[in-house]
Amino acid sequence: MAKQIDRERLKKLRERAGFTLDDLAKKTGVSRDTIHRIERGRQSGTHGRTQDVLAKALGVSIDQLTGGAPIGSGESEFSVRMANTNRNALELISRRYNVTSRLILELAPFLFTLAAEASLERRQRVLSALQDARAALRAAKSDAPYLLGSEPGSREEPAEEAIEREVQAIAARYLFGPISWDVPVVAIDNGGHFNPFEKHLYETFRSLTALSNGEAAQARVSPLEWDVRGGPDWQIVENLAIGADEALELAGGRRDLAEALLRGWAPLHKMPPALADDEAKEERINWIRYQYLCDRGDPPDQDEEPISEEQLAEWDRKWS
Repeated sequence: MAKQIDRERLKKLRERAGFTLDDLAKKTGVSRDTIHRIERGRQSGTHGRTQDVLAKALGVSIDQLTGGAPIGSGESEFSVRMANTNRNALELISRRYNVTSRLILELAPFLFTLAAEASLERRQRVLSALQDARAALRAAKSDAPYLLGSEPGSREEPAEEAIEREVQAIAARYLFGPISWDVPVVAIDNGGHFNPFEKHLYETFRSLTALSNGEAAQARVSPLEWDVRGGPDWQIVENLAIGADEALELAGGRRDLAEALLRGWAPLHKMPPALADDEAKEERINWIRYQYLCDRGDPPDQDEEPISEEQLAEWDRKWS
C-alpha cells in the first residue's frame, strides 16, 4: 500500500513556506477542503498525483511529505530590515513566477554571485582592451608624434593611476568602481558617480525584459537603493519597474496605484490577506489609495473624485 501524507508534516511544511490553505490550494489545484481534511487526519487516502503536486509546491520530496525521510533541521531564523520597495518587489516577483518569497531569498546569494562575477568579467574585458589600446597609442606616438599631435604621457591618455586602481578593484572584487573615489569619476545620467555594477545590472535587465514588453514596462521607478560605504544612495537598476505587470494587475489597471506599489508607498506585507482575492478588487484598490494618501499626503493622481472625510475616517478604522 502506498504511503499516505503525514498530516502534521503537511501542516508544518505549509506554514514554513508561508502558505495559507487557500494559497496552497490555488498553487496546486488541490481543493482547500481536501488539504484541510488531510491536515486534520480526516482524509482516508490521497492519490499519487495529489502527493506529487503538494510535494513540488512545498519544495520537498514525496518521501519527506509522507514521513519517510527527514525534512532536515539545518535552518535558522533570519531577520533583516528591507526597504518597502524591495519587499514589494519580492512579493510581486513571487506572484509572477509562482514561487515563494523564501525561494527567491534562498537563491539570492547564487544570483548575486552570478551578477557580480559577470560584472567583474565585463570590467576586465574593458580594462584589457584599454590597456592594449593605450600601448598601441604610445607606440604610435613614439614612432610618429607629428601625426597624433601630443606626446606620450599627455592628459589625453587614460591616467596611469586610474588604470592601476581599476586593476586593484577587480582583483579585490570591489563591484562599485575604483578602490578609492580620489580618482576622478565619470558622471552618468542621474548626476551621480559612475557605478559599473549598476550599469551591468541595468543593461542586463533591459536586454532580458526587451523580449517581453509588459504593459507597465515603461514605468519609471527606482526599486533598489543601496548605501555603499557611506557614499551616495546607489539606485541600482534605476528606472526599472520590477514586477510592474503584477503591480498593475493588483492596482486594477491604474498606473498611479501601480506606482505606489512599485515605490513601496503601499507596503504589500501590510495588506489584509483577504484583499488579494480577485473578488476583493475594489476594496484592494481603496486600500492602495489609502496607503498612497498616508504616505504622500495627497490623493492619487488619477482619482476622479476627492476622498471625503467620512470615507477617510472609515478607512482609518479599518486599516490604520
